[in-house]
Amino acid sequence: MKKPLLLGLSIALGVAMSAQGNFRKKPVNAPIKKVSNFTKSTIDKDVQFPKRTYAPLSNNNAKITAPPYKKISTSFNLLTAIVAQSNCLNYNKDLNAVSFVHRQSSQWTFAGSNSGNAQITYTTNNGTTWDSLVFGLCNGSGVRYRYPSGAIYNPTGNTNIANAFAVGAGPITDGGNWIGDFYSSGQLNNTNVNTVNYMNATPTAGVPFHHFSRVGFDLAGNKAKVAGQLCIDPSGTTVPAIGFRGMSLATGTFNTGTNNFDWTFDTLNILSNVQVDNVASEPYVTYEGYTSWSDNGQIGYNVFFGVDVAATTPNTRTWTPIVFKTTNGGTSWAQYMPGFDWTTVDSILPYIASYDGVNAKPFFSISNGVDFAVDANGDLHIAAQILTGASDDQDSLGYIFNVGNFIFDCWTTSAGWNAQLIDSISADASNQESSVVWSDQSTSPPGLYDNDARLQISKSVNGDKLFFGYVDTDISLTTDPINVQPFLVVKGVDVNSRCWTAEKTFTATSDFAYYHFISQRAMSPTATTYGIPATYVNSADGSFNAINPINHFYVDDITFSDADFSLCPNIGFGENEAMLSAINVYPNPTNGNATLSVKVKEANEISVNLYNTIGQLVITKKVKGEVGVNKINLATENLASGIYFYEVKVADFTITNKMMIQK
Repeated sequence: MKKPLLLGLSIALGVAMSAQGNFRKKPVNAPIKKVSNFTKSTIDKDVQFPKRTYAPLSNNNAKITAPPYKKISTSFNLLTAIVAQSNCLNYNKDLNAVSFVHRQSSQWTFAGSNSGNAQITYTTNNGTTWDSLVFGLCNGSGVRYRYPSGAIYNPTGNTNIANAFAVGAGPITDGGNWIGDFYSSGQLNNTNVNTVNYMNATPTAGVPFHHFSRVGFDLAGNKAKVAGQLCIDPSGTTVPAIGFRGMSLATGTFNTGTNNFDWTFDTLNILSNVQVDNVASEPYVTYEGYTSWSDNGQIGYNVFFGVDVAATTPNTRTWTPIVFKTTNGGTSWAQYMPGFDWTTVDSILPYIASYDGVNAKPFFSISNGVDFAVDANGDLHIAAQILTGASDDQDSLGYIFNVGNFIFDCWTTSAGWNAQLIDSISADASNQESSVVWSDQSTSPPGLYDNDARLQISKSVNGDKLFFGYVDTDISLTTDPINVQPFLVVKGVDVNSRCWTAEKTFTATSDFAYYHFISQRAMSPTATTYGIPATYVNSADGSFNAINPINHFYVDDITFSDADFSLCPNIGFGENEAMLSAINVYPNPTNGNATLSVKVKEANEISVNLYNTIGQLVITKKVKGEVGVNKINLATENLASGIYFYEVKVADFTITNKMMIQK
C-alpha cells in the first residue's frame, strides 16, 4: 500500500517536551512481518571485462554545478556501493579534501590491477579536479577485497595533500567465503603503500576472529576507528556456525617510524545483554554493531539494535538501541540507559500503534538505513526508522506491523533519550520485488538488488549542526511503491536550538541517486555556510546489470547557510508571537481538493505557494489571516499525481513541506 506523508509544523517539528498525545490505533488489517536480524552480505564473482590503459581521473573535465553531475570514477561492479553502513565518503577540514573510497576503477590498468583493489578518489576544490590512488592491493590469488571504507589521514602540521595518507579497511573473500579482513594505507604521493591481511585460517596473536570490518569508519583523536562483527567462524554458512558474539573494534594508530598504521583490537560481547528467541535459538540483536566518536576520540558509542535483557515491561520488550558509552577514549565502557522505555518520548507516540489496544512497542528498524553522529555536546544521534512491534510473546518479538515510513533523529541527554521526526518517506524499502532496477543478470532468475532510503548523517566541522541525507521515490510514477527512482533529499538541524532547514532535493529526474553516500562531515566554506558532499552510481552501459561496471558521480551543490535553520520548534512565543504556531494539510495524499490549516498568534497576511518537483509554481494564494486557525482550500483536482511542495509565509517566517496528490 502507498504510504501517506504526514506533514505539518506541529508534527514535523514537535519535540519530545511538547506532548503529542497517545499513540495511534493499530491500522485495520495491518500487514505483519518478521524482521531478520542476520546481515546478509553478498559475495560477487570476478568477471573479466575488456580493459584499456587509463590514467586516474585528475585535472581533467570541468566541474558541473548542476545535474547531470560529474563522473569521478568507475568500479568493476555495483557491490562496492550496496551497503550504506560502509563509510566511504569523508571530508578532511585541514586539507579541504573530500575523499571517496571504493573498489578500483574498471578503466584503470596497471601491474597488479584487480577488481578487488581498494581505491581512494579525492579532490581539494569540491570536485573541480580529482586524483586517485590504489592503496589496497589485494594481489589476487584467492584474496579479493570487498566493501572498502576509509578516509584521509593528515599527519600533524601537514598542509600538503600529497603528504597525507589514505587509510581504510574491509572484508576479504576468496569468491565463495569470507576469509578475513584487510587494513590498508598509503601516502597520496604513491609511496608507503601498506596492507595487512588478517586471515581467519591463520589467526594472528591479539587479533580476534572478526568479520566485515567496515562499519562506522572514522578518524577520531588522530586515530582510525572501524567496527566489525565478533564471531567464532566468519566463514560459517549458518548463524550458529558463524557464532556471532558482538563487536570487534579496530583502532589504527599512525606510526611515524614506518609511515603506516599499527592496528589494535578491542572486543565487546553483546550476548549477555540481549534476550533470546527460544524457538529460533537466536539472540534478539542485529548481527552488526556500529561505532561513533567525538572528534577528539574521548567520547565514543558502540551501538546494537535488539531486545535489551533489562527490558521487562511490554513497552520496552522490543527492538531498541543498546548503547555502550566511553568518556575516556575506550579505556572503560558502560551501558547507557539499559531497558529505556521509548514510549516516554512523547514525540514518537503519534507515529506508532498499540499492538494490543493498551501498550505500544516502538521498534527501531534498519530497513531504511541507520546512521550515527556525536555532536558538539558529546551526545549521540541515531537516525533511524521507527515502526511498531506486533507481539509481546517471547518468541515473537521480531514481528512488526509493516506500516509507517517515519524516520527520526534520536539523541542522548543527561536524563535519557529525546527524539524528533525528520520526515516521512513515500517509498518502501524494496525487498526482492521483481520491479527493482538492479540485478545480477548472469543468473536465472536474475539476482535482485534492493534499495532503501539509505538514511545517513553528515555533521558540521564543529558538530553543532547535523544534516540528514536519504532518498525517496515519487511512487505515483511507479508500478510498485518502492524506492526504484530515488531522488536525494537533505535537511539540517541545529542541535542546540533544534531549528531545522527545509528539505532540499537533488539529482535530476532522469539521473536517479542510486546507492548514494553523503559525507560524514560537512564542508564549511565560510563560518556560516555548509556544503555536504555526496556521491551516487549509475550503470556504465545502461544495462543495470549489477556485475557490470558502474560510474560514480559527485554531487557538488548541496549547500546550506545559517539563515536556512529557520523552522524552529515551539514557535509562537517571544519575538515570534505573530508567526505560525501550527500548520497541517489534509487529506494527504489527496485525490481532489486539499485543505491547508494554518494557525497564527496575530492577524497577518498568509501567503501560500504550491510547487511541483521541477520547481514550477502551480498554485498561489494570499489570504488575510485571523488569530487562530485559518483553513485555506487548495484546488488540486486538475493537477497530476505526484509529490508537491507547499510554501507558507507569514510575516518574515516561511515554512516549506511536501504533500502528495494520488489519483
